[in-house]
Amino acid sequence: MEYCKICGKPKECDGKNVCDECMEKRKPQATQQNLNLSSIETLSSPAPRYTVEPKNIMASILKVLGWITIVLGIIIGIYKADDELDSLYFIIIALPSVISGILFIAFGEVIYLLQSIRNKMK
Repeated sequence: MEYCKICGKPKECDGKNVCDECMEKRKPQATQQNLNLSSIETLSSPAPRYTVEPKNIMASILKVLGWITIVLGIIIGIYKADDELDSLYFIIIALPSVISGILFIAFGEVIYLLQSIRNKMK
């Protein structure tokens, strides 16, 4: 026999989930019908959908092109500066390539963000 945790009086199993004396809620007892119902609900619930966002190829190409432009511009600038370490040659060649490379990367990122916004709106 169960006893109420609050008032201490014995609880009778009359199908109620509340103590008659102090109105303390009881946990419902598991029955075979409840178990069958919950297992059916679990099996019939749809499986979660996992969607993979398609990658935008143009965004990836622009980002890679930007990094290649930056690296090649710095390497050619160092090569042209040669032994004299003439900083003017380095600046004339490397600075525009770094700026244009950053712009390529930025445009690639903008295209990627616009694609992700479009995918969320579907």
